[in-house]
Amino acid sequence: MNRLLLISVLALMALAPSTKAAAATVMVTLPPLAGMVQLLLPDAQPRCLLAGNGDPHHLVLSPRKIAQMRRASLLVRSSGDDGGWSGLRGFGGRVVDLWPRAHHPWLLPSDLLAALPRLAKALMAQRLLSEREAAQRLAAARERLQRLDRAWRQALRPLREGGVIMQHPAWRRLFAHYRVPVRAVLERGHHGDGASPRQLEAALALLRGAHPPLLVVEQSHANRMIDWLSQRVPQAGVVALDALGRCGVALDSLQQRNLRQLRQLRAP
Repeated sequence: MNRLLLISVLALMALAPSTKAAAATVMVTLPPLAGMVQLLLPDAQPRCLLAGNGDPHHLVLSPRKIAQMRRASLLVRSSGDDGGWSGLRGFGGRVVDLWPRAHHPWLLPSDLLAALPRLAKALMAQRLLSEREAAQRLAAARERLQRLDRAWRQALRPLREGGVIMQHPAWRRLFAHYRVPVRAVLERGHHGDGASPRQLEAALALLRGAHPPLLVVEQSHANRMIDWLSQRVPQAGVVALDALGRCGVALDSLQQRNLRQLRQLRAP
């Protein structure tokens, strides 16, 4: 009987979730945050509360999503972007808010580097990551993000003279960091009111000038005003960038796709 009991205990131990399996209970509000988690937990499959191309600033969580969130070991959020969500305020579990004020900071490698130690600390507090693993993976992530930083500097250098025009301000922080002039942002806020006729005329004048700016389209948003401008100046350069990606896509993979878009610029 004792032998049978021992065999049963060993079988249960084999079925018990490992640290990596437990990491599957990490939830994030936005897809890029899942990529951040995977920099530290490569085998994890974080679940994203935002699905598809939803609005990252205003979302009403379904009862099923709220139930999943409350069962999670850790919720990772960026309230500078998800602060307007309905359903997050009632969450009483473990939560780490990486960026309470900044908008789309995950696009900038230096912002990611600054936030990763805090995420590592939260994962260690939930026993999803050991101190030794954290040190190794932070070092590896630092190298990857430093390479990404150099790639952005090189890709954006040609834009420093003409600058950019964009409808949505998602990329403003990144362009400013790499000294690319933002000549116009056509939305006054996140999905706010559109540009006035005077602003559109000023943008047209910039496009027809000696050093025309690049028109930046954000894939996850409507870009009607950018479309309007490019129709009137067909020779204008247009690039489509993706600030959100999909759940589970590595952050540097997402950014490499954006960099390829910049390198392969074609006039429409």
